[in-house]
Amino acid sequence: MQVHFVGHGLAFSETRRPILFYPAAGGAKIVLRLNVRRTATDPDSRTFRIAGWLSAGSRHHRVAVCPLTVENIVNPSHVDAPMEMTGFMSHDQLRVLEELRDGGDMEISMDFEILCLAADPVRLDARKTQEVFWRSPGEWSEAVARIDAGTFVELLIPLTRDPGFATAAGRLRDARDDIRDGQYEEAVKKARAALEPVKGRALPEHVAEGCSRED
Repeated sequence: MQVHFVGHGLAFSETRRPILFYPAAGGAKIVLRLNVRRTATDPDSRTFRIAGWLSAGSRHHRVAVCPLTVENIVNPSHVDAPMEMTGFMSHDQLRVLEELRDGGDMEISMDFEILCLAADPVRLDARKTQEVFWRSPGEWSEAVARIDAGTFVELLIPLTRDPGFATAAGRLRDARDDIRDGQYEEAVKKARAALEPVKGRALPEHVAEGCSRED
């Protein structure tokens, strides 16, 4: 992808791992890594401010996700150099993307806005462009696995004053803590134990008796 200004320009190319995720409160920090270089022979070294908006989803349906920005002013040379754009993606957004992807490729679209200080007359020169690329199911899953959000589980605990239900709710809270600690077998045991105090009370009597006979 190339962007042209008067007398100078920029060229962007994909890195080997263009999308990285890092754990963050309520979601993940997303990093888009690209190579950038100057394309013009103009001896005047220009600086650029680069930002944009990331969209993602399937080939048939993409949704806007988050803005991405480069922390510093970009002053590229004629040789490819890495550039990082960062943003934030919530757990809810990640779940929506997984539903749209539905086990297939993840299509990622980046709408860039590039500003440059131009001379004669002095002004801000702006350009907009779009780059689209794809991650295979394996590549996307590998990136998301860094934050354990691809199979995110949220366990909602009901509030109750009933002693029987309060016991069950307490066991579910313990199970939720085990899930967060990665103790999945213990979480399953506690979740099953939480059903015992309420199984007969949460169902009509004749249904509960039927369940007991089947057990």
